[in-house]
Amino acid sequence: MFSTDELKILVVDDEKGNIEVLQSILKDHYGIIPALNGQKALELAQKHEPDLILLDIMMPGMDGYEVCKRLKNDPALAMIPVIFVTAMSEEEDEARGLQLGAVDYITKPVSPHIVRARVAIHIRLISAEQSLKIMDMVLGGARWWVLDPLRTVSRIIKGSVFEQEVKKSLRKVLKVLEQGRLHLKLQEVHFEKEVLDLRKLLTILLAEHEWRMYFEKGLFDHLDGSAYAMGDWEKLKEALSILRDNAITRSPKGEKIRVELCGDEQTVIIGFADYGEPIPGAEIPHIFNPFPNTEAIGKHGRTSDLALANAAVIATRHGGEVSCKSTDKVTHFSVRLPRRMED
Repeated sequence: MFSTDELKILVVDDEKGNIEVLQSILKDHYGIIPALNGQKALELAQKHEPDLILLDIMMPGMDGYEVCKRLKNDPALAMIPVIFVTAMSEEEDEARGLQLGAVDYITKPVSPHIVRARVAIHIRLISAEQSLKIMDMVLGGARWWVLDPLRTVSRIIKGSVFEQEVKKSLRKVLKVLEQGRLHLKLQEVHFEKEVLDLRKLLTILLAEHEWRMYFEKGLFDHLDGSAYAMGDWEKLKEALSILRDNAITRSPKGEKIRVELCGDEQTVIIGFADYGEPIPGAEIPHIFNPFPNTEAIGKHGRTSDLALANAAVIATRHGGEVSCKSTDKVTHFSVRLPRRMED
């Protein structure tokens, strides 16, 4: 039925037409397993162990909440990400689903763009989590088998002309390892889910005293209406601070960065533009990679790749994504988030 390397998505809905819509959106990239009720969904989940589950809530008999609860109580199935796809759009409904262990929420009628984007994000997270579990073990020991030899060298050359250079390298290695550990923790740490006013958050970031001198005329606001998103205030502020600091670090002396807010009915985009050295096109696809070739770290005057990778993880955990575009004149680092319209 499926090739051994094909990613499988279990789609659960009591309306066959709804399953067919999702299947038409996703079939080119994933194997689709349809289920018309909750009991069948549990049976198929045990049989096929899908990579992701798209789950309707309002179904006769066993509803989506109960299906999700049973999945999360089964050790063999508990780690499969569940995304609710439902016409229920009240905040309490969303909160209940997230409390049961769902990772995301898509409202009907579905948008093909949103469905593909959300599914792709969580599929990437699955792959990242597998790699990061391995890296966690490596980094746990790396702190000692990398730092101990450097400390030994530092003691040997104490008082020589190379002492300060070695100490500087030691601090850099320690910083990279700590950022790596932070990156791993971000995959599992709890994120709050509340309505965030992104304009207010950006106003606070721009008003922080030590950064005021670096901004062009405050916020360039091109978004009509409210700028709300669901998420964790402190975590999202951390991600935006990383992108802000990155733009400032890249900027030539005396140049200011530009902060923009835009989007459409479904998304909010926050951009940080700088006028520093262009980033080569071949490097951009790897710029948010947490473990790049070490020669790439620090190129073009930017914040470390691990810090940018942490911003990417935070955006992903909010159902969004980060991106980078660079031309001869300007470089944009942006975060795109699902927009929550005013009730």
